Amino acid sequence: MKRSNKDYYETLGVDRGADEEAIKKAYRVKAQKFHPDKNPGDKSSEEKFKEVGEAYAVLSDPQKRRRYDSGDMGFAQDIHVDPFDIFSSFFRNARGFSVPRQTIRFNTDNKMIYRASLEEIIRGNNVVVGFNRQIACEECKGNGSQQGVSKCSGCNGTGMKAQRTAMMFFSSTCNECGGDGREFKKCSKCNGTGYSSKPEKVSINIPKGVNPMSALRLKGMGNEVYFGEQKVIGDTYVIIDYPSSHNGVSVKNGNIYASVWVPFNTILNEKKIIVNIFGCKEIEIKLDHNKPSGSQYRIKDAGIMANCDAFIKVFIDFPKNKISKENAKKLADIMREVYGEPDTRFDPSASDHNGFE
Repeated sequence: MKRSNKDYYETLGVDRGADEEAIKKAYRVKAQKFHPDKNPGDKSSEEKFKEVGEAYAVLSDPQKRRRYDSGDMGFAQDIHVDPFDIFSSFFRNARGFSVPRQTIRFNTDNKMIYRASLEEIIRGNNVVVGFNRQIACEECKGNGSQQGVSKCSGCNGTGMKAQRTAMMFFSSTCNECGGDGREFKKCSKCNGTGYSSKPEKVSINIPKGVNPMSALRLKGMGNEVYFGEQKVIGDTYVIIDYPSSHNGVSVKNGNIYASVWVPFNTILNEKKIIVNIFGCKEIEIKLDHNKPSGSQYRIKDAGIMANCDAFIKVFIDFPKNKISKENAKKLADIMREVYGEPDTRFDPSASDHNGFE
């Protein structure tokens, strides 16, 4: 736990003269409110959950509270508090309420990454994705131990063991029962694991032009865990990722970027050429024989989505001086004899010249 300038009393919402029961009550309400499993993806709630745990760790300990009230926070420098440990221990020891640590630490939401190809991003695609869900055992509520067993002899059912050093007296989680307070006997249904892994296959639609690392939410398809007697089911988030470029083609914000090499005689004839993007999209360009090699053509509305464009760089071997139309026709006639009819259909080419500005 690092030195904090925050008011722990304000964090818990209690007066400075609050007694032990008031502090416990305040912590119970706020910890349940801000727990990450109840606020998936909410960074603000996650930070508040940590702050509430830190505040309770200090104010619930008489010695730490006295030092905090006196303005001495030096003792906090080397103390590391796990807010999940505090939450788990608090509710595990509360009367009539038991929350095993392994359940608390188990995230209800599930995440997986689907690595798409640029073709799928440009075309859009329906794909089947597979993932595993963790399902808490209904018999033991994810605890892994049989219900109704006797108190743990190591801690007499409290879940905590008192220890003493030369300088101080403190408590720690009982290593015999893992803080559960009961003698551990493996659940016969799950063999003590507390959960099972369930494979799933779901068809999802990859939207055209979706940004990399975008998440598609599969509601109610996450992990299943128990908080006491209450089952909570999370969601699965499919993260769509894809390469920034492939075979001379890049996509960004719905725009397409590519480069092609075009023979000299095609340029001289100012032909319209077709740029074939992975066989799923064709982009037409009207060439200008006076543009230098490496010029970028912008083709409006030829991108992946509406109002997105295509930017195609055309590389050619072209004379430095401008060529008159008369001389261009003569050269074209001569080169037609050498090369035949000029090509007008090309695939993007990965090369050292395919960078984009």
